[in-house]
Amino acid sequence: MQTNERKRILTLVENGTITAEEALVLLEKLGKKESTASESVELPQQVETVDYEKTSSWTKEEKKKTTGFEDIFGKAFNSKDASGKVDDVVNELKKELTEFGSRMSTILNTTLSKVKGFEQDVPFGEKYEFKHNYAFNTEEVKGLDIDIPNGKIEVFKTTEPFITIDVAVKTTLQESEEKTKEQFLENFVNLYDGKLVIQTVSKFSQVQLKIGLPEEMLDILFIRSLNSKVEMDGVRAKILKVNLVNGSINVRHTEFNHADLKTKNGSIETRFIQGEDLETETVNGRIYVEGHLKEVEADSVNGHIAITMTNEKARKVKATTLAGYVELYVPKTVGLDGKLLTNLGKIDLNLQDISSKSTDDSMLQKVTYFDKVVEDANVLKVVGESRTGTVLVRYNPSV
Repeated sequence: MQTNERKRILTLVENGTITAEEALVLLEKLGKKESTASESVELPQQVETVDYEKTSSWTKEEKKKTTGFEDIFGKAFNSKDASGKVDDVVNELKKELTEFGSRMSTILNTTLSKVKGFEQDVPFGEKYEFKHNYAFNTEEVKGLDIDIPNGKIEVFKTTEPFITIDVAVKTTLQESEEKTKEQFLENFVNLYDGKLVIQTVSKFSQVQLKIGLPEEMLDILFIRSLNSKVEMDGVRAKILKVNLVNGSINVRHTEFNHADLKTKNGSIETRFIQGEDLETETVNGRIYVEGHLKEVEADSVNGHIAITMTNEKARKVKATTLAGYVELYVPKTVGLDGKLLTNLGKIDLNLQDISSKSTDDSMLQKVTYFDKVVEDANVLKVVGESRTGTVLVRYNPSV
């Protein structure tokens, strides 16, 4: 529920329905609700044998949930009469789910390769290349809104006292080189009420964009693109949102309050980041997250997920994938309340000091519930799910 509310708030900001300041107030209140809920839980004083049913936040209804296989195969699948067919069905299911990832990857790569080569396929005549640069006073800019259909976007920390924008463009030649450049740059960069908008309406132009930001924190940084690679290093923004159709996202040494990173086809990698909450999502690609965060959610259909939590005040880490493994590394000093699930892989929970553990190992689903009680320590909720791969949980050796 909290995740849906957070997404709605970010969408309202992006659409201009509410301001960045109003969004930050709402997000802060949402975070306080979560903190209040976690603080209201009374923990036992001793770390000994604990009755899982009393300490875990997972309900009996959640434990009884199935993955839908009973709906597919019918109740007769679990009967004794059908036990002789289990191996054949499981093997066939493994093959189908494994091949699903390969088929989906092929379809995505074939479709999106056409996006990459679209410019060459469309006969729009001679191409023209040029470069241009801009500079803006830092005090005038509170947010950045970037919409580049095709190219590469780099945002980094600069030592300059102002915002720098360097752009390299490859586009279709119009009447003349001078006229082509003039038409392209006419509405390319605009400043509206503190928001710097960078956009191009030409979907057949390639734009290489390099933006240097001073140390001051932005209110908002939005990036949208059909086919681009996005790289960030040393950026500070209260709200950070990246939405790509095709392309990878690489974020390093970046600070934010709330971040949402999405791509349909491409990997997502974050290192040395700091923030309240982070959501990452890709259909086809690997997700790697490492940082000082309180909440992390990662979702991939076809790709591995690895998350390393370094914040001892972290509240939640959740990773789900259909085809791929899940690796979760958590601080050793926190309390834990966890649920791990896989259908065709295995659960690798190697935490020696957990207070209780409960495993439900059926024919087509393995579920492990666990918790760890630490006096006067924060409780981290851990969720890891993979339909076909291993789900692994370890302590982060550096925390």
